Amino acid sequence: MKLQINLATRNDRKERLTALALFSLLIALVAVGSFQVLVFLEARAEQRDLMQISRSVSDSLSAVEADLKGRGLDISPDGLDRWAQRVGVINELLSRRAFSWTRLLNDLEAAVPRNISIIRLQPRFSEGRMALNGRALSLKDLTRLMIRIEDSSAFQDVFLRDQKTDREGFIEFTVEFTYHRDRRPA
Repeated sequence: MKLQINLATRNDRKERLTALALFSLLIALVAVGSFQVLVFLEARAEQRDLMQISRSVSDSLSAVEADLKGRGLDISPDGLDRWAQRVGVINELLSRRAFSWTRLLNDLEAAVPRNISIIRLQPRFSEGRMALNGRALSLKDLTRLMIRIEDSSAFQDVFLRDQKTDREGFIEFTVEFTYHRDRRPA
């Protein structure tokens, strides 16, 4: 039989456990602190990279601005607004030039029934819409016009905007629609 004798007091055990707990806490704090230092160093390196990229972009922007000024272009906000207006006007002119009036008139001729007179056709190129003013002998003729325009693949979003009977008994009307000039002929 083996006999064990422990001469340590209970306070020694508590002190050892307390020291072990404090040592474990110290290790955990050192680990967390090390992690925080690594995160800080990575953030700092990323900040340096971003600052370098920002300087590079700023230098490139300055070079482009200098090049544009050297070519006599106004790059101030007002100058850019004027350029945007000019581009809008040019786009509008190109849209008008590319428009096929022949195709539109052929499509309208196929859709407009007898007893309908077209008085005015007004395009709004910027909106992609058309307004058609005309006269009909009767409401039945106007209804036939609306149905034929709606049934045509060339016209969409057809709306009767105005309708009234004039002194002579004709029905004056305004029809608005979207004309798909880019569609392929059937």
